[in-house]
Amino acid sequence: MKTDPEYRERVEDKPESYPTGVEYRPGDQSELRPPHEPTQVFDSVRIGTIRTIVIAGATVVVLAATLVLGLYSAWPPFLQPMRDWLWPPAACIGSFPPGADLIVDSIPRGRTPTRIAKLAPGEHVVWLALPGFDTIRTSLFVPSKTSKDTTVVRDFSFEIPLDFRTIPESAWVIWDSGNVELGKAPRSVRAIVRKDPIPFCFRDSDFPLCDLARTIGFTQRDTGGDAFVRVSETLVSGRMHWQIQATFYADVPISVEPRDANIRLGDSVLGLSGGRGTVRLGYGRGYVLSASSSGYTPRTREFDVLTGSPGEQRLVLSCPITVWTCAERVGPEYRIAGRIRAGDLSVSSGQRVSLPKGSYPAVVTAPDFETLHATLIVQPNRPETTLVLLPGNPLVEIAVRDRQTGEPVRNAYVGAGRESATEAPMLGSTDTSGLLTTRQLEADVRYRFWVQPPRGRKEHDKTLYLVRRPTTKIALWCDIQKP
Repeated sequence: MKTDPEYRERVEDKPESYPTGVEYRPGDQSELRPPHEPTQVFDSVRIGTIRTIVIAGATVVVLAATLVLGLYSAWPPFLQPMRDWLWPPAACIGSFPPGADLIVDSIPRGRTPTRIAKLAPGEHVVWLALPGFDTIRTSLFVPSKTSKDTTVVRDFSFEIPLDFRTIPESAWVIWDSGNVELGKAPRSVRAIVRKDPIPFCFRDSDFPLCDLARTIGFTQRDTGGDAFVRVSETLVSGRMHWQIQATFYADVPISVEPRDANIRLGDSVLGLSGGRGTVRLGYGRGYVLSASSSGYTPRTREFDVLTGSPGEQRLVLSCPITVWTCAERVGPEYRIAGRIRAGDLSVSSGQRVSLPKGSYPAVVTAPDFETLHATLIVQPNRPETTLVLLPGNPLVEIAVRDRQTGEPVRNAYVGAGRESATEAPMLGSTDTSGLLTTRQLEADVRYRFWVQPPRGRKEHDKTLYLVRRPTTKIALWCDIQKP
């Protein structure tokens, strides 16, 4: 009996399913199949099913990728709601200053800056709260997705109240590089807080040279760093409030003599080189400038800065000095009551005064002494000086009387000459009281007098009169003719 080769291979391949010892009979296939035989058809179906599943999955992936990558922006209108449901738009919300509490449609979303990954298209109500600022309530519109990456980016800025004040008032406030005129101070505005510093300036016609252009940064508080523009921050009802105060200033020239003097402005020491310099002072009244130096009398001066050109403030220190007038010699026993005039100064002997350092032409007068023209030298650390006067001509009083009645004779001419002189020049005429006062005669000299009455002859007195200091009185007699 022959055995079928195919059957033999199947038996060898499937020993557990195809028992040996079975004879193959051509034409009789029923004898070759056991009751539970797994056929070749079954294996083919199984392999085909797996292959179909793999091909279908790959097709789905390719279609999905193609749909997402290639057809994302070309969805038909009736499919757009499904697309927005599958891939909702995103929103990036920030604020300045950052760190604000964010609420979108009554749902807390953290603090700014933040990104909301899934936000339905349409109108949304946004709240931002930051301590010290007014709460921001606004709306945010999220459009339907039109591209592969539709993200709405919005930055919100808080507002802060600003109060502008100037000294003096009524100065113009210019905001944002001269683009916006806010008007005259005091002025209150609300400014948007932003990252870049905002420039501003103040202008006043009385201070044309005053430069008050500054910048204000809401993060660094940058205001220029000087004393003429100050920014103060306060809380009003829990809200941040800024006050900007600008003080107009002027450059005041100051000079002091002597140049090595110690100069002070109020309680501050001014280090001016050579006693001269310029000090920048703000608008105000009652500035006190003082100076002192060894050997000089300290001096102060009060001035105001009300315009841009207040003028030079000059201080000249004086030296204390006492001027004495003496006769012939220097010493207390020779001091006399003189009068000293030097420029606008007129003082008595022994009076203490203060004069700036220097030389002054002086005129000194004293009774019974010649007028002295001298130079008064004033120096520090020289408290006293003495001026010596030379004795002058004595005062001579001449009385002319009528020999008969003894009454004074007025308008009578009187002359005098030395004892050895041949001529006796006229001295003058008597006044209504019959007196003639003169200093034309020298002291310690003998004179002979003559008199000429208005009516009568000229008479010569034979007596020699000695003129002495300080005063000499002489009586002359004459005969008056009756009319």
